Amino acid sequence: MYELFLTAFVNDVDFDNARSILGSYCWSDPNTRVYRVFHFAGPAQPKPLAKRNNINGIRPAPDPFMFGLPGAEPLQPQAGAYVDPAWKELSDIVKKQSYIVAARYHVSKAADFGGAGPHKQLASTPGALFWSEIPDPASVAGGQSLVMQRKKIEIWDQLNLPSVLGDNEFRYRAQLVEESHDVYHRDDPLLEFSLVRHYTPPASFQGPPSGPLPAFDSLERVDPAGKWTLWVRYHVRDDGAPEKIKAARDALLKVRDELAPCGFDFKALDRKVYDTQLMLQRKTPATQTLGLKQSLGPGHR
Repeated sequence: MYELFLTAFVNDVDFDNARSILGSYCWSDPNTRVYRVFHFAGPAQPKPLAKRNNINGIRPAPDPFMFGLPGAEPLQPQAGAYVDPAWKELSDIVKKQSYIVAARYHVSKAADFGGAGPHKQLASTPGALFWSEIPDPASVAGGQSLVMQRKKIEIWDQLNLPSVLGDNEFRYRAQLVEESHDVYHRDDPLLEFSLVRHYTPPASFQGPPSGPLPAFDSLERVDPAGKWTLWVRYHVRDDGAPEKIKAARDALLKVRDELAPCGFDFKALDRKVYDTQLMLQRKTPATQTLGLKQSLGPGHR
């Protein structure tokens, strides 16, 4: 899957107005969602996801519109854990380069913060695993545009995510809480608008990804000014369809032009801001005498 996107920043005092404008522009009501996001760093030496015994996805429901159609295969009982085909695609990527990946869980402000309800065990809670490569600016005639594009993998409805990542030497690094106000365009559901803000839990809640969440009001904003990031995204499922990628880029540029009079100022950010690659760490750095001893082993981040 390819993701093409634009980014802008919205001051906290302008949030309600921006949310209202986006809802009107899309002819849809925004949905508010909160996610608990855990970041895991891959092993120092890239390797495939060889240990898959704990992978246990929720099997997709059959398409009811296919029932009884000519050529449709009859439903067969499925035994054993479901392994999403995207796991193999991700394994082929991380065996060449280590990355930071994100495990995302939908949570409720009312039920999951401050001990208001029973604590959810992550092993039995469906989550989503996200990976993305460093993006490139989408080129247009006469130069580069504000649109960025990157390859992305999303593996939804997965149980046991922390165990699967730990089995494959991914190390837990940190967690964030993400508040997102999402709206999809009525006439083009692949066009997604999200106003996003991130929070960090207090230090006492920054342990391994298994503990409860504090009260939402105790979270600290990642940006002290409280700004929101506006993401305008377009997803292209078929990686090998350049005409669809071009159409997505054109759709985003149209959005930029149509929202400009409303004060949305989309920014060209350094692509390294989105980089999740980890520097390769040699087990035994080589040395070479060039008058002085010089380490040829690269550092790590």
